[in-house]
Amino acid sequence: MNACAPWRFVICFAILMLASAAILTPPVMATLATDAEMEQAARNWLTFSVARHGSWAGSVQPQIVAFEDITLDGTHLGRVFFVEPNGYVVVPVLREMPPVKFYSDEAWLDVAAEHGSVAMYRDLLQDRAGRFISFYGSLDAVQTPGEPSLFGDEHLRQWDRFTLSERAFADHLPALISAPLDTV
Repeated sequence: MNACAPWRFVICFAILMLASAAILTPPVMATLATDAEMEQAARNWLTFSVARHGSWAGSVQPQIVAFEDITLDGTHLGRVFFVEPNGYVVVPVLREMPPVKFYSDEAWLDVAAEHGSVAMYRDLLQDRAGRFISFYGSLDAVQTPGEPSLFGDEHLRQWDRFTLSERAFADHLPALISAPLDTV
């Protein structure tokens, strides 16, 4: 009998076990949106708003012209996208929240303000982030599909819709426009 044969068996068994673990491990869902996902959600929100209401601040082609992060105590909570000709779209970083939490086509938003609507937005985003951290242990926590979601799975499905490419999102617009706003 060859003295190397038992080692070959051990190595083959280890490789087989690692391959099985990789196949059987459930996929994980990211809970934090990337910069690109947040921007895509804001762009698609503008497309949705124009399709649903006919315009954004009187324009049928509103454009994102700048953005600024909303942070509190060093924690990134969301991003404000400023829109021409007027307005803004607030996109939270946490994918368990709706992809667009606040928006306006009538006003700009001073992210540095300590009072007013931005303070309310910041407080709400901080509250949701705090609840998420209390439940999962970290904003960076990942979830496996099928786990209970703190804020419900519908928001994750909304993120899936609003982060589609412009072309794919346009294909979904007729169904979105006819849906009640709380299910969009």
